[in-house]
Amino acid sequence: TSIAELLFYQKPALLIPYPYATDDHQTENAKELSEKKLATLCSEKKLNVKTLSTFFNQPPLAPPSEDYQQKLRLNWQTQLCKHK
Repeated sequence: TSIAELLFYQKPALLIPYPYATDDHQTENAKELSEKKLATLCSEKKLNVKTLSTFFNQPPLAPPSEDYQQKLRLNWQTQLCKHK
């Protein structure tokens, strides 16, 4: 998934969930990462020049812990195998 790739490569991310996704799963995933300080969450309604400017001018978030990175690698590899 895109989120797994962002975390795997430790890239800063501003997550803007699609509000009409099945069971609003994108918002739930983004909330989890935001609470762990691994990404920044912004709803589509709140997205504007100020929120973008704040995101791009803030210091980078801390990289995930080694344990969390390992879980991500395993999940990412599992996802890749499913799509082959």
